[in-house]
Amino acid sequence: MPAEPPDDASLDELEHELLGGSRRYTRVEVAERADVPIETARILWRALGFADVDDDNRAFTDRDVEALRAVQGLIELGIIDESTQLGMTRAMGQALSRLAEWQVAAITSALARNPEAGTGEATAAARELVPVMEGLMGYVWRRHLAAFAGRALATGPEELAARAVVVRSLACRL
Repeated sequence: MPAEPPDDASLDELEHELLGGSRRYTRVEVAERADVPIETARILWRALGFADVDDDNRAFTDRDVEALRAVQGLIELGIIDESTQLGMTRAMGQALSRLAEWQVAAITSALARNPEAGTGEATAAARELVPVMEGLMGYVWRRHLAAFAGRALATGPEELAARAVVVRSLACRL
């Protein structure tokens, strides 16, 4: 017998676990709290691949505020410019969207093997999976960063920039 459809409380608990908190802020409030212009916040949200949110919709969490502050802080420190910020945001959104889709498919596949499973089991699985995946993503990113930085320092910035242009133009053709 298939499991009952999840109730709103179960879905709220799962969402809270996945988002790392409750949806508390509107788009304007999250931008104000992060001290970022609303249009910048809107552009970055879209670049991450997320749907537009109505101005009166409480869709954002404290983690959204922290993320917006962090990415804006890189500009304020002069580490990146706005163009790099947008490109980095788009790349992260695309890559992590595919990874999230795979993870949800893996969880739902596991739950489908247990017809009695419900949203509570999904929440428990998320509670276990999310911290492990966060740690692994950080680990993989750092290893790639170290490998790329090593090549950059060994070859010099001019050669590395030329390679980046070639890779971008090849990617555009695909």
